[in-house]
Amino acid sequence: ALHYTNTAMALSYTEPRIEPERLQEEYDSLPHQEREQAQHDKFGTGDETIIESPQSNRDALERLEGALEHIPAKEAYEVAQIMCPDYVNSNKFRLLFLRSERFDIQAAAEKLVLYWDRKVELFGPERAFRKISIEDLDNEEDVVALEKGGIRALPFTDSAGRALAMSYRAYWDLRKHHDSSMLRLAWYVAHEVLENVDAQRNGIVMLVANGLPAYANANYNAKLMRNLWKDRVVLPVRIQAIHVGIENEIAKLVLSTNLFASGPRMRARHCVHSAKHSELAEKLEPYGISEDVIPVEFGGTLDYNYESHLEVRRQMRINEG
Repeated sequence: ALHYTNTAMALSYTEPRIEPERLQEEYDSLPHQEREQAQHDKFGTGDETIIESPQSNRDALERLEGALEHIPAKEAYEVAQIMCPDYVNSNKFRLLFLRSERFDIQAAAEKLVLYWDRKVELFGPERAFRKISIEDLDNEEDVVALEKGGIRALPFTDSAGRALAMSYRAYWDLRKHHDSSMLRLAWYVAHEVLENVDAQRNGIVMLVANGLPAYANANYNAKLMRNLWKDRVVLPVRIQAIHVGIENEIAKLVLSTNLFASGPRMRARHCVHSAKHSELAEKLEPYGISEDVIPVEFGGTLDYNYESHLEVRRQMRINEG
């Protein structure tokens, strides 16, 4: 089981961290095959998509069922079998986990069980046993986090067909909501991205700007960041690369604590750019991310009306009944 922390902690110079300058040293120490794979993931140059067919998916789903049966501790998953059997047993839902683990059956089964444990903890039993939707962010603090949009899906993909999402610290305001609201927002955004089957197959690229506003010390929570990274392990997403813009010493400190929390695999897939957030787009072209799919906040030309997007999402949920 994963262990989560809940106590808030502001930006700290004593928090465990890994300096960005050490990334190359750590990368060079990896086995050749791992270095090569990380490079493919960062640039989107590898032909890593697994060819699926109806028969291969049926076989994988059958093997997944067998693996789930052999996992002994799965209380929340078993409750889901009672509360929402059509959802939890649907091929569409289970393929999320198989694709996120590149059809490693045992890894997908373990992730699926952990997913339900964490979802109950984060959303509560009243909201956990159903498909995540925008209406699950309905309390006052969740709505603040959602409408700020500090983490959001972007509408287009990179040249390799990978989904794009952004995290912009200037749109975070931890003074106005609990850190659990940011965690639920991250879950919602992940599921929004996964509505695109290509994103399930090809993975996600994150664009991050850590330049903080004036209330920086009240707007950073190292334990929240650790919990966000832990949730990556249970969500059926595969983050292929993370591009981070660094524009000041505070941003560098934030990144260094995040690097410590992210683990060696994700550190090898971090691309750190010395640039203001408004200049990040020009750094991303070599990675197959053109300026027309990058929002104006990051120096791109995508004028993305986030408020209209939320209204569309709310209307979609109403139409679904």
